Amino acid sequence: MDQFEEKLANFCRKENLFFEPLYFSESTHTVAEAAKAAKCAESDLVKNICLLDKSGSLVVAIIRGDSRLDRKKLEQAAGSKLSFCTADDVLEKTGYPAGGVPSIDLSGKGRVFVDELVAQKEFVLCGGGSARSLARVRARDVINANRASVLDVAQA
Repeated sequence: MDQFEEKLANFCRKENLFFEPLYFSESTHTVAEAAKAAKCAESDLVKNICLLDKSGSLVVAIIRGDSRLDRKKLEQAAGSKLSFCTADDVLEKTGYPAGGVPSIDLSGKGRVFVDELVAQKEFVLCGGGSARSLARVRARDVINANRASVLDVAQA
């Protein structure tokens, strides 16, 4: 377990959240890699799209692995033009490396928007802290722990 995986495990214990860590020898950095490693459908995964608003504050859209972000919808919800984070931005703003950002430990780090399709699920697989881990978590915990807004931010 690396420092980021341990950080996530400690957060979930402290917050008393359901958390099932999954560790792999292969990369889970992309949705396709994660689905292959976990032997699941891409729709069972969620991805965090990390962006910055005009003031440099973090905005995160959490969408299903098989969905694409509708940036215009997110910008409307955020009330600002948005630019994608670099890998350095992701680590600085979330405290986790790109490709491993968990969907459950983003509260207080920026504004979080969860797509309606994610909110309909009971459990999801998200980043587990590193590019070789995932975490099975409750979708409602993703929403509640992040004080997230639920709305349609994926392309139709």
